[in-house]
Amino acid sequence: MKNSNELFVLNGLCKTKRLFIFLHYSFCNPQNFFMKKLLLLIIIFFSISAVKLNAQSLINTTWKGFFGTPINDTLVLHYQKDTFFVTNANGDMLVRSVLKIANDTMTITDFDGQYMCPQSEGVYKYSINGDILSFVMVNDPCEGRNAITDVKWTRVAQATMK
Repeated sequence: MKNSNELFVLNGLCKTKRLFIFLHYSFCNPQNFFMKKLLLLIIIFFSISAVKLNAQSLINTTWKGFFGTPINDTLVLHYQKDTFFVTNANGDMLVRSVLKIANDTMTITDFDGQYMCPQSEGVYKYSINGDILSFVMVNDPCEGRNAITDVKWTRVAQATMK
């Protein structure tokens, strides 16, 4: 008769052997090849989706910051799906623009307002770090508009907006 130590070792070997057989069958069986590919594609899809969801977008956000000369006022940037507008601290509209966003780059083309830059397109890379928005100019012939890179923009909570 076998002692308890020998039975424990044999039982462990049997479990190990069963695990090995399961793994071998699961990964070496040609019938499971399709399932493995499908599982891999699902994992890749969800990984890419998670990265895309974590990328922060400007759409439907609002930011404020103090803008110096010639305005010398707190400005509020309002980003919508395909438009962008700027108001002063009193809520007066200063400029409205068409907005295009691709990855971390925004392109704005002004079409209305007292501070608009007609027929010039501004291209900026943006980054959001917590509640701070920063810009780096890629190309913008409008001298006044490109000053947005010098402003510290902070997120405005939706409940505090007018």
